[in-house]
Amino acid sequence: MANNNKDIFLTISIEEGEIFEFGDLKLFGNTIIPPQDAKEAVRKIVKPGELFSRAKLEVTKNRLAFLLGDRGYAFPEIIALPIINDETKIVDVEFRVNPGARTMVRRIDIKGNENTNDEVYRREIRQFESALHSNSKIERSKTRLQRLKYVENVDVKKIKVFDSEDQVDLVFNIKERASGEFKIGAGWSDTNGTLFNIKVQQDNFLGTGNNIVLDAAQSKVTQKLTLYYTDPYYTPDGIAKTNNLVYAETDVSSLSTATYVADTFGGGVFYTTPISETDSFGLGYDILYTSYTTTIASPIVVTHHIDKWGGTSFGAELKATYIHDTRDRTVFARTGVLNSYNANLFAPVDGASYFTGVFRGEYNFPYLFETFGLFDWDTVFRINTQLGIGAGLFGATSVPFHSKFFAGGTKSVRGFKGASLGPLTYNDPSATHGCTAKTCDSIGGDFLAVGQFNWVFPPPPFLGVDSRTMRISLFTDIGNVFEKFNDIEYDELRASYGIQIDFITPVGAVTFGFVDVFKSKEGDDTQPVVFQLGGSF
Repeated sequence: MANNNKDIFLTISIEEGEIFEFGDLKLFGNTIIPPQDAKEAVRKIVKPGELFSRAKLEVTKNRLAFLLGDRGYAFPEIIALPIINDETKIVDVEFRVNPGARTMVRRIDIKGNENTNDEVYRREIRQFESALHSNSKIERSKTRLQRLKYVENVDVKKIKVFDSEDQVDLVFNIKERASGEFKIGAGWSDTNGTLFNIKVQQDNFLGTGNNIVLDAAQSKVTQKLTLYYTDPYYTPDGIAKTNNLVYAETDVSSLSTATYVADTFGGGVFYTTPISETDSFGLGYDILYTSYTTTIASPIVVTHHIDKWGGTSFGAELKATYIHDTRDRTVFARTGVLNSYNANLFAPVDGASYFTGVFRGEYNFPYLFETFGLFDWDTVFRINTQLGIGAGLFGATSVPFHSKFFAGGTKSVRGFKGASLGPLTYNDPSATHGCTAKTCDSIGGDFLAVGQFNWVFPPPPFLGVDSRTMRISLFTDIGNVFEKFNDIEYDELRASYGIQIDFITPVGAVTFGFVDVFKSKEGDDTQPVVFQLGGSF
């Protein structure tokens, strides 16, 4: 009793006893699961010779129950019976399995969908009514529902049907969130300067699950207004259809590139077909009309193209994409791969015809970095690659000036000014001095090759920073853009190294870092600081 005669102190004496290890692991009963699969499932969690743990026994029981549930046995009974040998300090375990009755799903109910049509959620569910119960399909259904932008949380309940041993009802309890967004954003990038953006988005338009977006963006280079409307289930098989309208005004005179002014208006349709849970294929087209205007500083590469093909371009841009994405998340991924293939073919009624193809890759390799016993860092080696190739068609000798590839900046070779690398041209036709990135305009090229090698760290535990919002990386970049594929020269590659911090704030994504170049040429336009506000990474 405490001195105040009100509180009581309790002292609990604990004797841990001897340490035991796992011995033989055996399964008895009608396991249903193929013996080899059952043994592998058990030995992934419990191995002979490891320290005995009742928590591991519970995990093993749950794993066996999950596998049985995948085969239609929704309510199995599994008992883990330890057989203790006090002399050898070994615990043999017998798993006794009674799978119960094979179960069919009688009915699936959806609750909580106050603002959304029932069919919008049902089309995401992979477990069907009047089909065998499957834990994998139920979990996949839950995951697909939770990935919808207008869903906050999903809970699944299994209810045995009264007076039936082989039927079960499923109830998906859905908690919805607001599906509309109004965003006003500002930012800065090393290529486009100050950015301003207004975006109105509704991810669940009139409860249909369709998406509508009105996006207005302005920078020192571009003023752009875009309208998108997407039906994610244009067909019952899950083919998505996106319609778009776009109007853009472009003036690149503030960049280190060939100067011109362009006005574009158009629209199109794009279809996306899911091939699997990780792969999709897209096909579509845009009908575009663009007028080009030269300025007093426009180089000969621009004026020559306009003299030959005219100051307007009108035609269909045919687009195809293939995406393979196994990443665990799209921002700050820890594992997985992203391979993205994009091909565009411009078929003109008026203007030059050309083709461009782009491959982008992201490869994540988790690595546990031990810091001298202080703490362990769950780091990631990440490789980002970009390959782009283009060609003029039907009389055009190269990709037009407005669609060429450029390099330099945060998204390609850090440490070099945005879009400053590659082939150059005099911006003063009468100039006779040497041409460098600081004195001439970059005109881009028909071939791009860039690699970024990053060692990514979450914030150290002692900083107390939420690891979901911040990453630190050491990086090395290498690459350049070339006039043609056969013009590649190792001596023309540029390379840099540095440190970068990426974090997510209430005003958007922020990138900041320091960089130094170790493979460059005299006259290159370098930047020792990496900074971007409002972009994605």
